[in-house]
Amino acid sequence: MDQQRMAGFAVGGLLLVAEGALWALGVGPVAGTGTSSMHYAMIVAGGPACLVVGLLAASKWERPAGALLWLGASVLALGIALRSGPRVGPYFLGLLGLVVPQALAASLFLLHARETARSKPARPRG
Repeated sequence: MDQQRMAGFAVGGLLLVAEGALWALGVGPVAGTGTSSMHYAMIVAGGPACLVVGLLAASKWERPAGALLWLGASVLALGIALRSGPRVGPYFLGLLGLVVPQALAASLFLLHARETARSKPARPRG
């Protein structure tokens, strides 16, 4: 059961390293060249910033962290979609490379939180 949590941390950490490498190289959806400030802010807020906060929060609160990562994935997908415009190639590359792993990490955290809540005994009322 704890494997889902560790897998979520592994996927999120690897994605954060990959986004940092893309940013350092100046390529991909996280690069700031040729994009409006709103699209760039959506990509940064939904991607690396949300991943850092979500991974830190997941050490104590898995369910809110999973929800935050899902929200960040949707903001990231919207930022990539608005940035790519009428071209679908950059959108699908960004979606496959950045949004899907973040959604996978979020789902793993939420799944682990559900399994943990299911295995705990109910508190007596009274």
